[in-house]
Amino acid sequence: MAVEDILKKITGDFQNKREEILFEAETEKNRIIKKAEEDGEVIFKETISEIEESAKEEAERKIISERLKFQKEILSLKREILDEIFKKTKEVFPLKKVKKRIITPSGELEEDLEIEEFLEEIRPKLEVEVSKILWPEEEI
Repeated sequence: MAVEDILKKITGDFQNKREEILFEAETEKNRIIKKAEEDGEVIFKETISEIEESAKEEAERKIISERLKFQKEILSLKREILDEIFKKTKEVFPLKKVKKRIITPSGELEEDLEIEEFLEEIRPKLEVEVSKILWPEEEI
């Protein structure tokens, strides 16, 4: 074999090896790009899902917060109504004093109470009864 033939063979082998390496590199590049695109799609979907979940939770928190504010406002208004009822009751109540009977193991005692004191003493029970009348659909 002549030197020229050897050089042609070496050049040919080199070209073949070069093309083989380039083909493998192109194949590997395409595989890496495809994997990166697939991974990117998965990450994108996960991120969107997390963002949607976070937004949903935030919306639920806001709804609950607004609902609580609304309920507090209603309770405050009901408290104002009950306070006004008791204020008017004190104003129009004909008696200024009442007698309170206290039963003890040693017998009965009577105690004079100012009407304000008497009404404050019975207020919790009266509030329940007045609330049942004013707001019968609600549990008390």
